[in-house]
Amino acid sequence: MNLYYYKAYGLVFQSEFSIAGLTSEIACENPDVVLTIGTLDVTPYSLIKGFLIKEITPEGFLYGIKDLATFLLSDGNKVIVDPLTEETELWQMYLLGSVMGALLQQNGFLTLHGSAFVFNNKAHLILGASGMGKSSIAMALHQKGYELLTDDISAIKFDSNNKPYLFVASKHIKLWEDAIEHLSTAQEDMARVRESLPKFRLLLDTTHDQVKYELGNVFILNIKRLPEGQFAFKHLNTMQLLRYLNQNVYRKKFLLDMGNQKDAFFMLSQLANNAFGTLLNRTHSRTDVRLVAEKMEKFLKQ
Repeated sequence: MNLYYYKAYGLVFQSEFSIAGLTSEIACENPDVVLTIGTLDVTPYSLIKGFLIKEITPEGFLYGIKDLATFLLSDGNKVIVDPLTEETELWQMYLLGSVMGALLQQNGFLTLHGSAFVFNNKAHLILGASGMGKSSIAMALHQKGYELLTDDISAIKFDSNNKPYLFVASKHIKLWEDAIEHLSTAQEDMARVRESLPKFRLLLDTTHDQVKYELGNVFILNIKRLPEGQFAFKHLNTMQLLRYLNQNVYRKKFLLDMGNQKDAFFMLSQLANNAFGTLLNRTHSRTDVRLVAEKMEKFLKQ
């Protein structure tokens, strides 16, 4: 059997199947995570909202999507995948999304729902509610020459001095159809994130010299009534930043079900105490992302 090796979030993955978008790694005897194909019996579980099967405990994580795949995570180092379709691209979106988020949480990462890019050899994080334009702005910054570190899941750990580091993830980015058109980023055979959504996953040609970067700014996107084309940057104090960080935890329900909320809140507090938070107020528009990217670039150069 051919085995594939990848590096993402500072972890080495050994897999029985290829995974598009992850950086290849040399074979090793002791990978951090082993992914295998297997059969999972989910007949005792009922569907949630018609398509999900979910069971989360401190020991494991069972996650299934009707007619796509079922995943079983154990101890943060084993993943069994039971594909239910030959459309690999579709079920791997969940593998690199919700399933990866749970796996990172099991491995002690603080997971935030945001995108990140490199400026002056530091990782700068973009957070905000769904639909705020995090990925679109990150793509606009990437088009200006800044390397994209992660989209959707931002994984953070701390060194012995409580300094936060953000880890390089996959090479994928998810964009709405109108953002793809506005930024002229269309690719052949783009996979829909979900059949009912005009949102697609793109694969970027990007490489990194490091597996992690010291965290720089944390930008919080916020919608405010401002004259068109105007933006306002506001420094956030520790408590304000903590509140926004807590609002942007990736799959917070997973943490609650796994009993890890205390550890997560401790890491959120560490991050709020050791990061520079900036509120970016703007009038919401999917067509101003290039201008937002220019304003962020100018802010960082000051």
